[in-house]
Amino acid sequence: MKGEVLYLNDNENSDQKHPCFIISDPNEDNNVLIVNATTFHDTGREDDSCIICESECDIIKHTSYIDFAKAREVNCEWLLKKKFKKEIIVTEIISDALLEKIINGAKISNRLPKKFYPYLK
Repeated sequence: MKGEVLYLNDNENSDQKHPCFIISDPNEDNNVLIVNATTFHDTGREDDSCIICESECDIIKHTSYIDFAKAREVNCEWLLKKKFKKEIIVTEIISDALLEKIINGAKISNRLPKKFYPYLK
């Protein structure tokens, strides 16, 4: 699971058009941390803790950033059920280097909710 790139296809999720990255192993409650990438417009309002270029990931088609403010905790059983129902599409596994870059960006971002810090250890 850790390092998977996925798209959530359920109508509940406002990020369904943005790739999501699983950046943690399951915790003791069987939850993982998911963050999403979105287009970087360089407006000064975006979190620049983790900028991703097209060359770093096949599904990134233009410069993007990880929107740590929208990070969320997802239960692994829920995730597996959604995968089975094809409500979640896994597109690839990111490189170890990109995974490390995203985790390091989360550690320096001032927008990641503090409740998610334990996932970064």
